[in-house]
Amino acid sequence: MNDTLGDNCDHKSVTLETLPSDILYVIFSYCDIKCLLSLSCCSLKLYRLVITDPYVWLHKSLRSLVTNQLSPQIICRSSCVLSTLEKCRVSHNWINGVYKEKVIIRHKTRYLPWICLEKDFLWLTKGNIILRYKRKSNNYCVYKRFVQKLMSATQDICRFVVTNDLVISGGRRGCIAIWDKYSGKSIYYENNLHLNDINSVDSYKNRLIISGSKDKHIKLWSIIDNNFRSDVYLNYENTILVNDRIWTVATNELSDSFIVGSAGCGPMQPLIQYDIQSGQLLNQFGTTHQRGAGVLHAFWESNTQVLSCGYDSFVRLWDTRATNRCVNNFEDPHDSVVYCMSSDHLYTIMTGTARYGLTRLWDKRYPNKCIQMYYVGNNNSPVYSLSFDPLCAYVALESSINKLSFI
Repeated sequence: MNDTLGDNCDHKSVTLETLPSDILYVIFSYCDIKCLLSLSCCSLKLYRLVITDPYVWLHKSLRSLVTNQLSPQIICRSSCVLSTLEKCRVSHNWINGVYKEKVIIRHKTRYLPWICLEKDFLWLTKGNIILRYKRKSNNYCVYKRFVQKLMSATQDICRFVVTNDLVISGGRRGCIAIWDKYSGKSIYYENNLHLNDINSVDSYKNRLIISGSKDKHIKLWSIIDNNFRSDVYLNYENTILVNDRIWTVATNELSDSFIVGSAGCGPMQPLIQYDIQSGQLLNQFGTTHQRGAGVLHAFWESNTQVLSCGYDSFVRLWDTRATNRCVNNFEDPHDSVVYCMSSDHLYTIMTGTARYGLTRLWDKRYPNKCIQMYYVGNNNSPVYSLSFDPLCAYVALESSINKLSFI
């Protein structure tokens, strides 16, 4: 009798078309990008769900590499806000090395350029000049002609920082120069503020300048408005002797402290932290280091974490809440010196190395594996500086500024 009933039952076939949307969303959550795009080609219903419904891509976009756009730092230099689908698509291009390279600025003379990326502008050094280029809205390249030119007399600029309303640079012969960001007017210039070249500068709350030099000293200067003239002058505040050449400094306005990266040849660790107000030593990162394993670039990844890179071919993530604690190590597979790096302040780190214009993409969630590498340019040039937003990366080589487009 059971067999007879079974034969008479009309069983409806279950397909993706017949499933309710809620169940389809659960199924989609287990699919990768290629699988979802394949499903969108199967029927009109699946196409509408996969392509037009942002919820399908929401969870994946929040965890996407490079394109997540979750931190305020990456939003400030993003040329546009991407949809959830675009975030996943462009992130896929980054991970798989799908991009187009273009030389956007070429130099006849070899330089050691430094760049700073903003939402609408690209700033870069060229000898003793800082140039500001407008970014195009259609392809996120830059216009051929610069919109602003800031000249620092005859001294080459080593590093500079762009604040809310000022541009501050440090250069050869202990030179510090300050310009108004919007008008481009020079409001301060002075040589011999240090006994040697100033390799790095940073600003604290737009009122204090910290400079680090080859003369093994850090100096703090307060910016004072000149009531009788339309410029400013620097008031000396404090000097800290590090007993080692300074390569980089970076401030943290939330913790009222700053970090210093040195050449790694002195009595202390090459990465140290000081209090801004008192100049007191707060922390030395690490316990042992090889002599000469200096830190070339360091910045605050968050209020409690610091990223550093340098001569020992490592990028290191440090936690300031625990003395000498290194959270993650990212080792260059080819044992190359890491000159510079940039971050989205969440998952992504991009590094520039000393050989062949090689840049690498890292995911902080998987520190033991380099996600992708990109060879920029056609000659054996170090990558002196780089920065990126979700759609493009800008790489500074000795003879050109190149753009990698992942659109």
